[in-house]
Amino acid sequence: MRRTSKIQTILLSAIPYGLIIFVFMMFAMPTSKLANMGFYLFVALPVLFSMPILINDSKFKSAILIFTSLLSFWVFLSMLGEEISDTSKLGKEIRHACYVLVFAIAAYYSLSTKVVSVKQFIFYVLCLSIIYTFVAMFYQYGWNEHLLVTRLFPPLRLDSPIFVSLLLVCFGVAMMNVYVIEKQYIKTIVLLLLLLFFLYFYNSRAGIVALCSGVIVMLVMSHAKFRWWAVLGLFIIMITYLFGLYFYGNLLDRGGSYRIDIWLSSLDKVVECGVFFGCGFSESGGVVIESGKIFQHPHNIYLMHLLNFGLLGLISLLTLLYWLVIKGFKSQSVMVFGLVTSLIGLIFDGKDLLTNPNELWLLFWLPVVLVYWEIKQNNKKIINKV
Repeated sequence: MRRTSKIQTILLSAIPYGLIIFVFMMFAMPTSKLANMGFYLFVALPVLFSMPILINDSKFKSAILIFTSLLSFWVFLSMLGEEISDTSKLGKEIRHACYVLVFAIAAYYSLSTKVVSVKQFIFYVLCLSIIYTFVAMFYQYGWNEHLLVTRLFPPLRLDSPIFVSLLLVCFGVAMMNVYVIEKQYIKTIVLLLLLLFFLYFYNSRAGIVALCSGVIVMLVMSHAKFRWWAVLGLFIIMITYLFGLYFYGNLLDRGGSYRIDIWLSSLDKVVECGVFFGCGFSESGGVVIESGKIFQHPHNIYLMHLLNFGLLGLISLLTLLYWLVIKGFKSQSVMVFGLVTSLIGLIFDGKDLLTNPNELWLLFWLPVVLVYWEIKQNNKKIINKV
């Protein structure tokens, strides 16, 4: 028993460092398989062996219970959504839910150890996103000698220009909020301009909308005396930026990318499967629009969730997000503005929330855990004062 206890203690102390390594591997690895191996080795293994300790610790019981209950509810809804004809798909759904749960527990525990803080996590992911973008630019425009008007496609594991651009703006807005709180306004402006610079090459309209919306929400909620002047300045910058993109960029080359057609067809598919429970795990998330084109998913995280888990699943998701955002604002969470930015961006693209390690773990689940942690810490401060 003593030997097991020592091993568990060692693995428990390794969780924060394993999580940091895994996040790095998400950016640095050339394939999803290598990134997944990093998760299994550096995150899943320590968490699973340390689970008896975590479950018996009152500090983590409530967080584990909340995430476990939510994910279990979604898996249960997916089972109701379609008759079970292939047990392998059920097993896959449960396995993915367990992966997400382990990731959430690892992130929550890492923050509790003080090895890494919320601000440091924000800065870390933002720096990785920036470095990754510069590497992608060198590879595409330098090494492969593409024209600068060509849309930038990242070359490694995170290969979606939309998702990488959303990572930049999600953690960028959160970092700008830190700078505003610390009254480092020059850094705020420089970071905003740097993000706009990257979004030009990623040709990401979702990123532009998310960035603009997130910064406006951040400025309005800051209650600073100059906030309305700052909003006006942002408006002038964005108008100038969009005019520049119209004449010198390729922002409108892809038209509407069939988004409206995809969303309407997704709603039709939900109605066919059943509004309350959705299509379930045994149904493909692919969408066929009226013209006959096939898309892998609805390109909207909320429609994707509705498709998978029905109205009950969507309501549970929106309830969680509403609670996090409202409580995050009240507790003056640093990451809540990054979460809001991400949630706006994911209106225009988004896949399953229960998956193997992918971009949504960093875009959705990590911000959710960071905000939840800040809310719990604020509640503890209030209790201690009383």
